[in-house]
Amino acid sequence: SQETIAAGGEVVLNWTSTDAERCVATEPWTDEAVELTSGSATVSPIEATFYTIECFGLHETPGSADAFVFVDPNRAVYNTGSWAEDVEVRGEAPNAIALVATYEDGLKILNVNTVENPVEVGSFDPVRCTNETPFGSDTMDFILEDVEIDPIDPDLVYLSAGPCGLWTVRLDEASGFAQPTVVSILDTEGWTEHVTISGNYAYVSDYRGGVLVVDM
Repeated sequence: SQETIAAGGEVVLNWTSTDAERCVATEPWTDEAVELTSGSATVSPIEATFYTIECFGLHETPGSADAFVFVDPNRAVYNTGSWAEDVEVRGEAPNAIALVATYEDGLKILNVNTVENPVEVGSFDPVRCTNETPFGSDTMDFILEDVEIDPIDPDLVYLSAGPCGLWTVRLDEASGFAQPTVVSILDTEGWTEHVTISGNYAYVSDYRGGVLVVDM
């Protein structure tokens, strides 16, 4: 069989056997699971690679199976940890960065000047936030649904942070974008899912809170 993955990606290879007592895999397999007569193993080669496994029965000649994994250098994968909800790109090479909204791990800032090898250069994740309710303060998980770059000032970034409302942060190019700083926080009544900037206004979809028009 043949699989194609991006540089930095991974693929799961599965195998089964009939009446085999043991299976043996040679390099480059390193996972102990490949000694089983059936199972799966996750591989992440950096170049095109053949994987071979042989299975042995009690009296029979061993049987073997091959898998070929092709690595496409023109495709890239960056593992964001939690779900990648949205992405915006600021600038062009050699100063391009990608801003990735991840559901539970905040904002990831990637250097994408080499598209086949994105590199994380910064992040923003408050982890928790405090909202004021009619019943007092309530602590929530920081959930990031959407990211939007200001069309006039690309160092201003708007984050739709679910139960934590609409956050505005400023990128710091001088520091290599390592740690954005908070400019403002708008505590909304609903669950902030998306924001669009037009002129001086932010149009915010706030789930049960409806659509908000905010003068920025």
